[in-house]
Amino acid sequence: MAEYCTSGKELQPAENSSYFGLLKSATDAKEVLEFLPSISRTKQDRHLYTLPALKTLFELQKSGKSTLRSDQIVRHPRFAELCENIQIGYKLDHDNVQQLVELLEFVSQHKVNDRTVMNIYGKLLQNVFAALERDLDHLPFKMLDYVLKKVLDKNLEHYPMFYHEPFLKRCAQYAVDNDIGLLNALYMLKKMNKISFLHIPLLDYIASHGSKLSLIPTSGIITIVAGFSNANYIPSNWDTVKEEILRNSSIKNPSIPWIRYNLELLSLDIFNAKLLTHWLDPQLLEASMSRNVLMDYLQLTELGQTLRLLYSERYQGPYPAKHYQEKSVTLMLQNNDHPLLKPLEYAFGGEEYINTQVVTDYGHVLDHVIVFDADGKAVKARVAAPETGSAVRLEDIRQLGSKSVAVLYLPKSCYAINVNRLRGRFVLHIKTIQALGVPTVTISPLIWSNLPENERIPFLQREITQALRQQV
Repeated sequence: MAEYCTSGKELQPAENSSYFGLLKSATDAKEVLEFLPSISRTKQDRHLYTLPALKTLFELQKSGKSTLRSDQIVRHPRFAELCENIQIGYKLDHDNVQQLVELLEFVSQHKVNDRTVMNIYGKLLQNVFAALERDLDHLPFKMLDYVLKKVLDKNLEHYPMFYHEPFLKRCAQYAVDNDIGLLNALYMLKKMNKISFLHIPLLDYIASHGSKLSLIPTSGIITIVAGFSNANYIPSNWDTVKEEILRNSSIKNPSIPWIRYNLELLSLDIFNAKLLTHWLDPQLLEASMSRNVLMDYLQLTELGQTLRLLYSERYQGPYPAKHYQEKSVTLMLQNNDHPLLKPLEYAFGGEEYINTQVVTDYGHVLDHVIVFDADGKAVKARVAAPETGSAVRLEDIRQLGSKSVAVLYLPKSCYAINVNRLRGRFVLHIKTIQALGVPTVTISPLIWSNLPENERIPFLQREITQALRQQV
């Protein structure tokens, strides 16, 4: 790692230093740590040995010459000392792309928990990404694909420093500029789908190969469907692409996330009745749901809502049993986080004007519902749940006024990570609510958090008033 870093005036280790002699002859990463000089030396001395030590440690560990596992190295107290010795003044050598890739590989392969080390890696990563972004076209696709996989294998909630939007954008553009072919483009799209990163030129590039979709494996079809659904995007040659997807959409492998796949197909208005009938066969469905994955209940209820409310004239197959919907409703009612409740009460006259967690006959749980009279004025329509533990029903509220508006605060996961665009599956969900004759307002957490306090109430009033004028 010494080759990666400079500090203005480069410092050279003394040739007669016993520790530097050990570094040159070391055959075990443990030696680098166990014989590290005392940190009581001067700041300049610490800089002299820190980076050569990290470089030697990295090279020995990478070549398998270590009696310590990676996690033991990271937890070793002398490793923490080395990391603490790295100062912000060090800058990465932007001219050595190969070494930067190796450094990123090293960082990606270590589960580092120490806050100090994570901060250092965060600073290093920013420089790594900047350099890779600049020199990306010099990398072969296999190396880029490997780096991208390592970066996106990280949980970005826990390791936000691994999310670097300009780098990801350049990776996606690389596919287009270098004409990497359909299969390679799908490898890249699959990784972007994992974090819902949207790049329209990449989707257009894939769509330009639309006539070749019958040649790709089923996993490629799933990737394409997820990509266009995530973006809620229709390319100019969509008729060709859609026809090819439909022709190759009958994927019945039990290992696929079939509920999400069918929802994404329907979000693109790709309706495969035979496929739906296959997956919703009561016996097959019961076997699939026996895994008791909570997300499956929520998504299955969305699928049932979509078929009943948007495709009832075309779909003649079985529907999910009622008990799956009831389980989904129970799960959703456990959410007690309602950041819009108090602002809505303030905006429309008080708590008696706002109903929260309103359940429909189809299993929707609406965050908030406000009832208005014929003149567009909010009316007092707060309905108490009929019994403890039960929910307020939409039908009990609607009869109290002329028109109702649903207000949803959708989590960040419903949106693309790089643009405030609602993903296709959740656009479909909104359509099912609107099919009940209920205008729906969606509030993005990003938009809401960025609004100044004094603009939030007018914003809600404006959005809801506009929704009242919707024809649903």
